[in-house]
Amino acid sequence: MLLDDLEKISDFSNAESELARFLLDNPDQINDLTALKLGKLTYTSKSTVLRFCKKIGFSGFTDFKKRFIIETVEQQRVLEVSKKRPVNQDTEIKNLSTSIMSIYNEALTITRLQIEPTILESTLQKLATMSLIDIYGNGIAESCGVAAAFKFRTLGYNSSEQTNINEHFIAVTKNQRNRAAILLSFTGGNSAIIEFANYLKGQDFYLIGIGGNSDDSLSQLVDVYFKVPSTSNLNSLEVVSEMAAINYVLDLLFSGLTVINYSSVVKSSADLIERR
Repeated sequence: MLLDDLEKISDFSNAESELARFLLDNPDQINDLTALKLGKLTYTSKSTVLRFCKKIGFSGFTDFKKRFIIETVEQQRVLEVSKKRPVNQDTEIKNLSTSIMSIYNEALTITRLQIEPTILESTLQKLATMSLIDIYGNGIAESCGVAAAFKFRTLGYNSSEQTNINEHFIAVTKNQRNRAAILLSFTGGNSAIIEFANYLKGQDFYLIGIGGNSDDSLSQLVDVYFKVPSTSNLNSLEVVSEMAAINYVLDLLFSGLTVINYSSVVKSSADLIERR
C-alpha cells in the first residue's frame, strides 16, 4: 500500500522524508496540491517531488495523487468502521446481517488495497502455465483450500487441497516443471505451512502465499505473497474476517484464470450442456 510505503521514513533521503511526513500529516490537503505547490510547502522542489513519485512506483504526481486519495478515503472509512465493534453482547439479532456485512466489507477492503495489480497480473500469467496447482492449508484454512481446488479443477487444472506433504506424489510429478502450490496461513507463520513451503521450494514449485502479516516467515519463502488483514485490526471475529479475505484472494486467482482460459471454458460449458 502507498500509505505503508510513505511510513518507511528510514528508506528516504531528508527531502523525501519531509515530503512523506507532510503528506501523512496533512492528507486533507492533497486535493489542492500540485507537484510545484507540494515542493514549496515542504521546502523542497517540484523536481524532488517528481523523483520521489517515480521512486515509489508512480509515473508522475498525478498518478501518485489519485492513489493517495483512494487509500486515504478507504483508510478513513475503515477507521470509522473499526471504532464500532460490530458484534457484542448488546447486538440485536435483527441487526446481525448488517454487522456481519461490515466485517466482510472491512476485511475485503483492506485486502484489496494491499494487492498490487501488476503483481496480480504477473502471478496469473505464471499460474496459467501450470498443470498442477495444489493448495496447502490446515485447520479452518483447509476448507478455503478445498473450495478453491474444486474451482481450479473446473478450469482443467489438476488441483487438490493438501494437509501434509505427499512425497511420493511430488516425486512422481517431478518431471513436470510447471507445478504450483498455494500456501494458506492466517498469521503468515503457521509452523506446518512453513515446513511445507521449505520442502516445496526445494522441489522447484512455484509458490504463492496467502496470509497475515503478523509473521513474515511464509512471505520470505514464497515467490509471491498476498497479505490479508491481521486479527488485531478486525474486531475479534477473526475466523469470519480472515476466511473472507483468503477466499477473496483465491477467487481473484480463479477469476483471473477464467479470463485467461475463457475460450476453452466457454467451449467446455457448451459441450457439457449438449451432453445433458
